[in-house]
Amino acid sequence: MNAVKEEIKLAVEMLSDARALYKEKRMKSTVNRAYYAMFHAAKAILLSQAADAQSHAGVLNRFGECIIKRDFLTL
Repeated sequence: MNAVKEEIKLAVEMLSDARALYKEKRMKSTVNRAYYAMFHAAKAILLSQAADAQSHAGVLNRFGECIIKRDFLTL
């Protein structure tokens, strides 16, 4: 499976987990899974633009440099 699809798959899985945990009122775990859903979604976007990063800080920095500052996505 290509890397972008794998990251999207992980993001969807983490989001599904977050929703299930939220229904169980397990808020700390919900936030953790939601964070990882966003992390993997951001990695997928970076990979689709040939701008990969490995660490959490690296993903945040590269996302800002390669996606936000270039108006690829607007917030």
